Amino acid sequence: MTTMVLAAAHWDKEYFQRDVKFRIAATGELTHREGNPRPYFSITGQVQEQRKNYHWADVSAGAIHEEILEAFPGLEPLVKVHLSDDLGVPMHAYSNAAYFAGCYGEAIQLEKLANHLRVAKAEAIVLCGIAAVRPRNTDPVTAWHYVCKNANLPERWKREAEYALALLEVASRI
Repeated sequence: MTTMVLAAAHWDKEYFQRDVKFRIAATGELTHREGNPRPYFSITGQVQEQRKNYHWADVSAGAIHEEILEAFPGLEPLVKVHLSDDLGVPMHAYSNAAYFAGCYGEAIQLEKLANHLRVAKAEAIVLCGIAAVRPRNTDPVTAWHYVCKNANLPERWKREAEYALALLEVASRI
């Protein structure tokens, strides 16, 4: 499988917590993998602790967004679009929205819906109400596509993606 990194940047920081030395590294990317229709954003990190023998030991790694934001608050635009495509559209945007909204008989997961669509909870409630009055023949995924489009979410997502890409490009030059 071919992977092309279209933009990437790396951040490092050392800090102390309770007299123990730690370091955190974060990597943000816009990557396109063969087979995927569009490139997507990713931001991951690694935290290491310095042991008494001065060797570094892994503490955590992966999509550790809380730790990344604590160390690098300016990376919030990248964390927002993690696993979104280059247009800012969240992964499986409409099918996940339908699922989190309880369209398949599950309980509504309002916080997950709001986080997934990158909207406030109050807006997510309004969007659920709009999606709930869909015509009978309309499947939930199509309904959520319509709801998100009419709420101008794709335009909002695109601006967020453009901001995240600009952040990657500026950071990669430093």
